Amino acid sequence: MEPTGNPEIDRYMKVIQEQLQHATDVQSQLAELTGEGAAADEQVRVTVGPTGNLMSLTIEPKAMRLGAEALTEAILESARLATANAVEKDQ
Repeated sequence: MEPTGNPEIDRYMKVIQEQLQHATDVQSQLAELTGEGAAADEQVRVTVGPTGNLMSLTIEPKAMRLGAEALTEAILESARLATANAVEKDQ
């Protein structure tokens, strides 16, 4: 940015530009943030994005023998762990 000729305004403009760059950097880092979680002896694995959205779900064939209720719980537990992992990475 071109200097205005007013040292005080130029100083404020520099501070604003630095803060904007920092905010942009943080936003980029958050966009790349993921979390991973697994349950049922690693037979169910989940990856979540920065907002907790499910990005991937892997269910090993052996996990299908768990039954519907246990498989559901394993998926939910994996998602909870993945979300906690993402939050932990963010701190």
